[in-house]
Amino acid sequence: MLKSGAGREDFLLDPFHAELLGCLAGLQAANMGIQNKNICVETDATLLKAALEDEEYRLSAMGGGVITELKSLMISDFSSCKISVSSRVCNKVPHALAAGGCKFPSGCNTVWEGVP
Repeated sequence: MLKSGAGREDFLLDPFHAELLGCLAGLQAANMGIQNKNICVETDATLLKAALEDEEYRLSAMGGGVITELKSLMISDFSSCKISVSSRVCNKVPHALAAGGCKFPSGCNTVWEGVP
């Protein structure tokens, strides 16, 4: 959540942009330690899934940048990449973390001791 621009409202264009950057940060982090290069991206944003699976968003404001970078990373660095959508109800922990992270000031690094 911090790598996707939390606390930097001037940086994000809209919530979709935040979802894209969060996905990019997650894939980049996963790419560093995964031996078996099969990955499943789980999101509650159906728009994110559509943008990564279809070509309709290539002309959008973010299509030439973040979406293209995500697609390139998925193709070049992973053997397979499945994208699934799950209900926000199933993602309470990530949303609580993201909500908390969005309240941090820019450049703030937070570390939890133990389980948050």
